[in-house]
Amino acid sequence: MRNWLAQLPRSFRTLVRDAGFSLPVLLCLALTIGAAAAVFSVVDAVLLKPLPIPDEHRIRSVFGFRDGTDDQQYGLAAASVLALATDSDAFSSVGWWRQGTVALTGGDEPLQLDSTGVGPDLFATLGVRPLLGGNFSAAARSGERVAYLNETLWLSEFGGDSDIVGRRVFVDDVPTTIAGVVAARAALPPDADIWLPLLVEDIPDEQLHSGNMSFVGRMIDGLDDVELARRLARVDSDLEQVYPREYRTRSFGTESLRALIIGDDGRLLPVLLIAVGLLLVLGCANVANLVLVRNRGRRVAVATRSALGASQTTIVGWLVGELVILSGLAAAAGASLAALLAPAILRLTGIAGPGIEARVLDIRTLSFTAAITLVASLAVGLAPAMGLSRLDLAPILRDGAGRSSGTRLARRSQGLLIAAQAAMGVLLMIAAGQTLIELQRLGSADPGYRSEGLLTFNIQAPGSRYPERSQFLQLFSQVRETLAALPGVEQAGGAARLPVGYPGTWFSLSIRDQPPANPDHVEFAKGYPVSDGYLQAMGIRLVAGRLFDETDSEDGAPAVVVSQAFANRYWPGETALGKLMKRRTYASNFPWMTVVGVVEDVPSDGLAEGPGVAIYLPQEQTITAFSRTLAFVLQTDRPAEQLVPEIRARMAMIDPDLPLARIETIEQLIHDANAERRLAGGLLAVFACIGLVLLGTGTYGVVAFAVAQRQVEFGLRSALGADTGRLLRMVLADNLVYLAGGTLVGLTAATVSSRLLDAGVLPPAPPALYVAAAIALLGIGVVASLRPALRAARLDPTLSLRGGIG
Repeated sequence: MRNWLAQLPRSFRTLVRDAGFSLPVLLCLALTIGAAAAVFSVVDAVLLKPLPIPDEHRIRSVFGFRDGTDDQQYGLAAASVLALATDSDAFSSVGWWRQGTVALTGGDEPLQLDSTGVGPDLFATLGVRPLLGGNFSAAARSGERVAYLNETLWLSEFGGDSDIVGRRVFVDDVPTTIAGVVAARAALPPDADIWLPLLVEDIPDEQLHSGNMSFVGRMIDGLDDVELARRLARVDSDLEQVYPREYRTRSFGTESLRALIIGDDGRLLPVLLIAVGLLLVLGCANVANLVLVRNRGRRVAVATRSALGASQTTIVGWLVGELVILSGLAAAAGASLAALLAPAILRLTGIAGPGIEARVLDIRTLSFTAAITLVASLAVGLAPAMGLSRLDLAPILRDGAGRSSGTRLARRSQGLLIAAQAAMGVLLMIAAGQTLIELQRLGSADPGYRSEGLLTFNIQAPGSRYPERSQFLQLFSQVRETLAALPGVEQAGGAARLPVGYPGTWFSLSIRDQPPANPDHVEFAKGYPVSDGYLQAMGIRLVAGRLFDETDSEDGAPAVVVSQAFANRYWPGETALGKLMKRRTYASNFPWMTVVGVVEDVPSDGLAEGPGVAIYLPQEQTITAFSRTLAFVLQTDRPAEQLVPEIRARMAMIDPDLPLARIETIEQLIHDANAERRLAGGLLAVFACIGLVLLGTGTYGVVAFAVAQRQVEFGLRSALGADTGRLLRMVLADNLVYLAGGTLVGLTAATVSSRLLDAGVLPPAPPALYVAAAIALLGIGVVASLRPALRAARLDPTLSLRGGIG
């Protein structure tokens, strides 16, 4: 080891002199190590490290299933939460939450906040300790109206005031005491601005079977998942006996806390991990090629040092020392690159949870970077160095570097390197191509609504100021009429939710002319309560019948507009107009609604989710006393920056404490909804481009090395009459065999792995993409091989036989 360390200064000086070799190797290793460290750090933080929660493995999330929805998970109704919290003997502590929005007033301007009503023991169950303030459980049960702020809101709106605890604010126009501050992303849900106590026993009876609540519990000691399922089934059976109509089609399911946090957002991690693994192997193979080519020109120098008494250990230490120095520098550069990439990748996945962000790129990840750096340097440097140190010295010193011909085994090994690079390059190209095709599809897809000239914003009406349903409806009508009267506004409407970036709310339904055999059976569709003018403003095209108008008021006949997919599903080959349906079961007390119109399908959740069955309900006939948030849509030909000040001024005249939030254009919403896919496509495309560059340079290095080794052979062939074309075809043919073989292996691997890539992450790859990837890989390989092949074909036989060209 001491002998090897003594060689490092000499190795460093050699690298400085030979920048043409050291800089490409440094760049290659830095890019691959940085990308690998970034992706691994995210995978490590999300999937491998324990969450900073005591006995995290004993916490389970409980969700609901409903028949007829393909086992899709749902939030729990308040009655289910109440039963689990009071009747279950499975948990030592439990917590629940329900997301919503609230208005925060009393400051410079009203704010709309993402709020979460939480059970008094949620923080204790998760082991969350506030940054400021006392115990949440005690504060929640004190009977006083209290709130805990997210650290981000505390810093942005209250300037990080350390005396914030005890300050009074108005939340939904109700005096509220700030009882504490919670660290950013330390609790659930991590994106809440404010947490408010929610005592499930205080939930009104009319909300008992709704609520879409989330529930977690810490299992008692000695309980396993099998026994947990049995005890939850007993609770479910008790609920069904008390509420047979509401709960006969529902049941409980469970998942770990980590699964709850990751959800569908972790689906990109395996793809990125595979892609960066391929990139890392490509980088190491490319560096190995560069080392082989460089060592070919150092054979005389190595032989001379050996003849002068240098031991094999000294020579290997000199050669490997260069790679160790380069790897150390690359590790430092790669760690800096990973520090920039890792947070971006974490945002890309959308994963957020207690302590996850704080643990990205920590000492564990840096240790991993150092480990892969050491392995990479030894892998690409040790074998060539050992081989070079064991060469037969006499012929090298006698004839020079150019006369030694490469063995068949050496050429085969170099060819296999080309094949491996081609296979990995194909996999990267297909993954990137699939993502880019999906992005292009989303960019050119018809959203089913107008995407230009639409401005949206939300309002939050405090329940204390508008306690009655009639008061809220009057406010809504006044806001809509005021907005419609603004100069440049052609249409104005409102909805409970927009179809952009929001998957919609499932409504249970029964169809009049299709009575179910089971009286408790219901159908499901995504429902959107909307106002008169909303469908017109959004430009959702009418297929048949009419859209909502002023006749669809609170006192009007119950009406519904359905999507084309809904009409085709329930009334194929006949008109849907005049058909009747109702909410909930066939025997429910909800009124029968008449289908008055059919509109074209609209995908939800950005543009990624395909069109499904959907219904639109008149806002005034659907809205309840508990609906406090509305999204307004304005169709206008005026720029947003001109219209927004006028909107704020008009809204202030109606109610100065009415907060406006999320003022954006529909184009911005679509752009944000597809941000994850764009970032994924960008990363995979960058990985693929780096891989192609590595493939080209690696192939060039291998072929150049092979040509140099076979210099004498080519000279003999030329002297015996082989023309330039024949020599050129011989070099290219040898190379193309390995390129084609590697490409075929890559295409096969891509086909086999398509299940992973297509499982909700990427669409199926079209055959043209496989063909394009194969052509691109073969083309790059041929181009990279062409220059050394031409060099071989143009060798002067006399100089070749005399060893004059190295």
